[in-house]
Amino acid sequence: MVVLGGMINEYGRSIPSNETVNEYSLNLLYLAIGVGISAFVEGVCWTRTAERQTSRMRIEYLKSVLRQDVGYFDNQDAASTTFQVISTISSDAHLIQDTIAEKAFNPFSF
Repeated sequence: MVVLGGMINEYGRSIPSNETVNEYSLNLLYLAIGVGISAFVEGVCWTRTAERQTSRMRIEYLKSVLRQDVGYFDNQDAASTTFQVISTISSDAHLIQDTIAEKAFNPFSF
């Protein structure tokens, strides 16, 4: 806002010289580079946060599966059900991770 305000004030006073236009153009370029870098860092942070939350969900699910009795996993039906449950949890965790990262990038999609 400071750069843009200064530029508008300068243009409002009189017809600016080439040096003034070049100065403000360079300042706007630096500002755009800074905004781009900060947007990239924000995206990396939100993606990392989504990965950490998904990892914690998977760890908690593994702990709950390991608390089951051994006899539960002995029969074939339980094994196929276990595979289906693990597959569903894995796909759901991936979906949650993608959703968290997407919501962070687009705040108007809530």
